[in-house]
Amino acid sequence: MGAQKKGGARVSDDSEEQSRQRLQAILLADSFTTKFRPVTLERPKVLLPLVNVPMIDYTLAWLESAGIEEVFVFCCAHSTQIIDYLETSEWRTHPNLVVRTIESHKSISAGDALRYIYEQQTETSQIQGDFVLVSGDTVSNMPLADLVQEHRERKKKDEKAIMTMVIKKSKPSLITHQSRLGTDQLFIAVDPLTKQLLHYEEDKVDHARGSVCLDKSLMESNPSVLLYNDMQDCYIDICSPEVLSLFEDNFDYQHLRRHFVKGVLVDDIMGYKIFTHEIGSSYAARVDNFRSYDTVSKDIIQRWTYPYVPDINFGGNRPVKLGREGIYRACDVVQSRSADVGASTVVGYGTKIGNGDRILNSVIGSGCSIGSNVVIEGSYIWNNVTIEDGCEIRNAIVCDGVRIRAGAVLEPGVVLSFKVVVGRDFVVPAYSKVSLLQQPMKEDSDEELEYADSSSGAADRLSGLSLEMESKGSELGPDGAGYIWEVCEGAHDEEWKHSVAPIPEDKLAEITQAMDDYDDMEDESVVPTSGELKSDADSINTDVNDPGDDYGYFEKEVEGTFLRAVEEGIKVELGVLEINSLRLSYNMESADCAGAIFYSMMKLAVDTPHSSGSELYKNAASIIAKWKGLLGFYVKQTDEQIEVIMKFEEMCQETAKELGPLFAQILHVLYEKDVVQEDAIMRWAEEKAGADEADKVYLQQCETIPQMDNNLAGDSPPPPPRPKWRKVAYGGMQIGYDDNYTDETFLEEMVMNANVVRRDLLKVMKDSVSISQYLCIVALVVLVWFHTLQSSLDETSLLLLDLSLLALGFLVLLLTEEKMLSLRLLLRYVINITFFTTGLYVLAPVYQTLTRSISSDSIWAVTVSLLLLHLFLHDYSGSTIRAPGAVKSPSLTSCISVNASVVASVFVASRLPSRGHVFAVMLFSLQVFLFAPLVAYCIKKFSFGLHLGFSFALMGLTMYSVYALHRLFFVLFLVLVVVVNVVCPYWLIRIQEYKFEINGPWDEAKLCFDITD
Repeated sequence: MGAQKKGGARVSDDSEEQSRQRLQAILLADSFTTKFRPVTLERPKVLLPLVNVPMIDYTLAWLESAGIEEVFVFCCAHSTQIIDYLETSEWRTHPNLVVRTIESHKSISAGDALRYIYEQQTETSQIQGDFVLVSGDTVSNMPLADLVQEHRERKKKDEKAIMTMVIKKSKPSLITHQSRLGTDQLFIAVDPLTKQLLHYEEDKVDHARGSVCLDKSLMESNPSVLLYNDMQDCYIDICSPEVLSLFEDNFDYQHLRRHFVKGVLVDDIMGYKIFTHEIGSSYAARVDNFRSYDTVSKDIIQRWTYPYVPDINFGGNRPVKLGREGIYRACDVVQSRSADVGASTVVGYGTKIGNGDRILNSVIGSGCSIGSNVVIEGSYIWNNVTIEDGCEIRNAIVCDGVRIRAGAVLEPGVVLSFKVVVGRDFVVPAYSKVSLLQQPMKEDSDEELEYADSSSGAADRLSGLSLEMESKGSELGPDGAGYIWEVCEGAHDEEWKHSVAPIPEDKLAEITQAMDDYDDMEDESVVPTSGELKSDADSINTDVNDPGDDYGYFEKEVEGTFLRAVEEGIKVELGVLEINSLRLSYNMESADCAGAIFYSMMKLAVDTPHSSGSELYKNAASIIAKWKGLLGFYVKQTDEQIEVIMKFEEMCQETAKELGPLFAQILHVLYEKDVVQEDAIMRWAEEKAGADEADKVYLQQCETIPQMDNNLAGDSPPPPPRPKWRKVAYGGMQIGYDDNYTDETFLEEMVMNANVVRRDLLKVMKDSVSISQYLCIVALVVLVWFHTLQSSLDETSLLLLDLSLLALGFLVLLLTEEKMLSLRLLLRYVINITFFTTGLYVLAPVYQTLTRSISSDSIWAVTVSLLLLHLFLHDYSGSTIRAPGAVKSPSLTSCISVNASVVASVFVASRLPSRGHVFAVMLFSLQVFLFAPLVAYCIKKFSFGLHLGFSFALMGLTMYSVYALHRLFFVLFLVLVVVVNVVCPYWLIRIQEYKFEINGPWDEAKLCFDITD
């Protein structure tokens, strides 16, 4: 249904009508800002690659999976490029999502866009009811169906509820007052019961004083108000049709938040309301600037946006393979062996990486060519980029078609627009923006202006912006091409705040100094990160942040990391890695980490439901027992242990007073779990000995515990120190240590892939010849069987073949084994063979009639199965019978294999016409299956070269015989030989790089001698 003028639109209360409404969304494919210039002068922001996938694909894929059935894409800047992309993508024919485009060249803000959509709506009535309003640079995986239904239910109860905003917790920096996405700190006020938005502020907070001004009427009309300064606006809105009509009636509404939201909040006449919806575990973020581009890219690589990650197909992207350490690599990447591709890196299709390159925490697009000795860290290299030898790129963005000549350096924060050429050995200054387009001398003062017509050339695009151009030459060296844009006056802070590079230390020091100066001038009260104000509050001008150092923020980050580790069951080792990264980011010491971790553990114990002090003690003890490894990693020194005790004492006095009565008991748990040593407790007690009585409360509490009284009171000598722990395999428990105790050397002795055998491809291929050799032997036996059954071989020919093979086999044994020259041993073999052949001839009539009552089909099926079992269990490295001089007899599986071949031979012989045929075939089969492996083993043992020659000759004979039988069989057998001798060895070598075996002191001891006697 179409939206009407202000006050005229209504949403039907009929639930059936609402259930028939399609879930629709309006996607703004223009940001109406200049934050991505100069890149967006040539390509629309929604088509810029985010981890090698256009931004708009993330938004459309999420909307489709969330149940949205129809999306209206509003195109303004570079509308032709966007429409062409959608027409050629899979979204044009997607079965579950209808994508329609709305084009306008006159809109210069989000307000103009929604007014234009309203005008179209009055004619076409495309928007049928409530809709989702998002930007084309949104990445999310949150569900929408329930949120839309919640909005509709609220609208049925209160017809003034026209919009629901999605928000998410995101603690801003206490120094820069920015969220992790680089956006300004947001201050909102919400009704704690109804979640109605009461106040929204993002640009007038006094960060220096940490205060914000609230309207006094806000407190008078609401009994209680929740104040937040740790929320992030996701710019995902569930809107009723009245939103469009409000934009139509108020032409001064340009920005969605600064104008529309604030206008609704202060409008007492119409009484429209906006509500909030806070998401928890789901992900939602908007790529608003280069810093958020960097942050969201890292979140995608670290899989917070699952299923929209590089190794999963969505939106028509080409998924890449995920390896260890979060490395995504396309299947056709050409990488030098000496190149080092580090963790959290994505490499696209057709990219070549040269010798000695080092790539870490970066995204490399498709078709890139990277020379030798190149360093790329924390950067984003788009498609078809050429980087010559010796270049250094750190925390930069390099667009399509850029060429960086040898020795060039990109300092942090650099942005190279399309097809820029950086000259040889040229150093691009930090935070520079470089483009082939000259920088305009004057720009429109309206922050929302950013539009261009992609159908024209570069000059036409700039003239379309009504900007004066400055004439310059190339500023990137003699062999370079491009212009370095100058930072506009008053925008220096925006460059480093919104850059992909880390914030410089000197800037942080300046801000900290300014905050300290304000601290010296006035000392005001502090409101916590999120708190509740009552209506009888004496002051409305309230501080929102403690302008202290960065430790408070660090502590919050550690707490969030610890809680996530508890919820997701993360291992201690991974938790250590995450906290180490935070420690390095905030330049903290191990003692700081220990205090923050212990604070998080005790806070979790307090927050866990409990009804008495004993239950609280059990909560704390269980948490310490489970996570003592994480805490213990940072309390190896006595000073760090004292920091934990003092942090605990501070918590009991201030933030968690209910832990106070349990101080001594919990400290004793820390002592028993070897987290805190006796020396640390004694030093803490010595420091407290000279303090005031008020500060000795917890020291006196410890003296009431008998186990700790002797040590702290000093009435009796301390117990003897524990003996030093020794690592022994046997000998029982060591006094003073748990049976599973390990010292700090436990992880230091951990090694990876210590027992992995490094194989050579040629050697593996040579070893595989033995398999092909025996396959040929079995194939020749089957051919003899076939020709005998077809009466192509008579019994006389078979007997001559048997005698020839027997004589040839003995000759090989005589020539390859010196011990076989003994006449006595030869005579013994002759007698055994005589008895063997005589018994076989006597039993031939029995074999001939053995399976007379069984059908031939069953016989052939069983014979084939037995031959496959024989091949599967055969010992290809040895002999089926005990070779002369061998120590070990054949294995059980080898014996089963021989029996399977003998039974198969009996089955075949039972289908022959005469006693002579049966005897000849059985003698031939047993000679081959029993003695051929022995002969092959002796040849291989005598000379490996002779073994290869014999094997290739046997392969040639088999190929010729199979080809004479049937060409199809010849092709199949040839493929089998190639797979065994070439494909399988290559595959074995390739999978070695994926082997991941951890060895350490926990491995069982292995005997290094052979017990054969």
